[in-house]
Amino acid sequence: MKTEKQFCRVRLEPELEEIAALWPAAKRFEVAHKLKRWAKQLKVSALIMASDVRGHKAAPISVPNLPRRKAILN
Repeated sequence: MKTEKQFCRVRLEPELEEIAALWPAAKRFEVAHKLKRWAKQLKVSALIMASDVRGHKAAPISVPNLPRRKAILN
């Protein structure tokens, strides 16, 4: 009798494999998209927190110079 070797086409990190073991492809796409958004939010919040710790001041708002004609209209 011939036995077929079973192999996994994709290997995940062990912690991730425990979480996603029973998820179909659609659920994996959904969670991957959500995690990508969360990662971006975490990076931005970390940058803000790090800049607060270092004492960086916010950049001053630059106002464009207007020609006299347009400045008079404002």
